[in-house]
Amino acid sequence: MSPAGEKRLDAARHALDTLLECALAAEKNQPSTLTGLFSPPPADATLSSSFVVAQIDQYTAGLAYARLSGQPTRNSTTQPPIPALLSQLAESTDQCDPYAMAVLNAVLAKHHAHQLQDAHEPADTIVPFDRPQTVGMVGFIAPLVAALQGAGHRVECIERDSTLWQARPGLRVSGDANRLAACDTVLCTGTVLLNHSLASVRAAARDCRRFVLIGPTVPLAPDCLAAYGITHLAGRTVSHSAAFWAACEDGTDWSPHMTKFVLDIKKAPTDVGAP
Repeated sequence: MSPAGEKRLDAARHALDTLLECALAAEKNQPSTLTGLFSPPPADATLSSSFVVAQIDQYTAGLAYARLSGQPTRNSTTQPPIPALLSQLAESTDQCDPYAMAVLNAVLAKHHAHQLQDAHEPADTIVPFDRPQTVGMVGFIAPLVAALQGAGHRVECIERDSTLWQARPGLRVSGDANRLAACDTVLCTGTVLLNHSLASVRAAARDCRRFVLIGPTVPLAPDCLAAYGITHLAGRTVSHSAAFWAACEDGTDWSPHMTKFVLDIKKAPTDVGAP
């Protein structure tokens, strides 16, 4: 690997710190108020995980993956100020607090909303479909695996949850990140920011041409992630605000009220104030 590549991978260890720096700088100029925290139950009752949701300024949403129990909750009166909550992420050494990550994502969504102007639909931008290729997936997402295999791609799936390590038709799921070395494109859930595994995953996939962060946990902050070996962000944004927040309140499925986007980091509008 070139010295530039080694420097990039070393910098990836600090991606979360850079996101926090960017969010805190924006909050100094235009502070936000945390107005709600939600933990909707999984859409599939057999699952023990879902996404927690933070609401700031009664409007903007941020999401983060979490393992959950119990009913939907909301508390907007006893939470610490946003800077104090974000500081918990800076101090985390193992698994980040998903509520704090959701708040971070809400802050970034508020201050970087204009960067969605060049976003595209995911069908033809996450993985080019002009030829079959080897696609790495970090985090097992069954519908996406099926779509990729249906398009003729070979999929190498890496998953931290050992209960999912099993052979499936045409697919092996394991915890061996070294399998990413053979991949042209890697689709990586934003959960790598929560569990601090971005650096090791990106190092294992050092030769891939596209490294895409995917899922609701993905921060809307292309400038902050441009130096860390990430080429695209594939996340979600709220498209029907009233319906989305009503679903969060009721503990019902909010996903129909969000739109998926794919953002090519190199083509995203530049934020002058980003670190």
